[in-house]
Amino acid sequence: KRLKPLVVIPTIPLNGYECAGSATIDRRYFKSDYLYPDLIVIDPRTASGCCARYMAETAAVAMAHALEVSTSGDFNLMCDVYVNTSIQLLYENLATAIKRPGNKKARMAIANASAMAGIAYSNSRPGLVQELAHALADATNHSPGVLMGIILPHELELKLSKKAGIRPDLLLALAGPDEYSAAPERERAAKALSIVKKMQGAFKGVLPLSLRDLAVPEYLLEQAARKIADSSMGFNLKECMTILRRAWDGAPAQ
Repeated sequence: KRLKPLVVIPTIPLNGYECAGSATIDRRYFKSDYLYPDLIVIDPRTASGCCARYMAETAAVAMAHALEVSTSGDFNLMCDVYVNTSIQLLYENLATAIKRPGNKKARMAIANASAMAGIAYSNSRPGLVQELAHALADATNHSPGVLMGIILPHELELKLSKKAGIRPDLLLALAGPDEYSAAPERERAAKALSIVKKMQGAFKGVLPLSLRDLAVPEYLLEQAARKIADSSMGFNLKECMTILRRAWDGAPAQ
């Protein structure tokens, strides 16, 4: 039933779920339309003094949420509005926010991107990047945001290699109408992915770029993959292992 009014005033780092309709309490997961905040207030004063790592973690989660919704096939026009705005804010402000976390405009852009991506994500099905990251986070106590940042490009590259899942309109959200119109239709998905990988270059030197750099034991990869594949969400064990092995090596997926 409806709860008392909930007002959220986000700080940074953000885990991407502050503005979502879900909560995890003592490892139990709750999801309800009544858990959404009634009001979200994004104020530069509550996000001041954050460091480059916190900014990068916040951006990594926002990217994972926004791009998983965009490539999931489980979207609607309202989700598209939130996701595309989140992606545009990340594209325009990510590098500045990490290099100069004190920059007010960039800081607020990342906070807005996180809130919008979280809202869109909680209106879609759980994504593979999030599920794998949380499975590894439960086993290692590493930040899910850092893990998502490492896993995301490998999941997207696997989708591209299968010629499924990456919508050409992602390029429109990332680069705008001019670049979208100039690219041949068959090349738009690949070009969008190349922009995403370039954006992730901003994490270099701030976040680890592979699971091996994060000192995740290799034996945990299969444990996490089986946990997700054995769930009721229909994820494929072979694909889970391919993504995690690539993320452990830091090598591009084929």
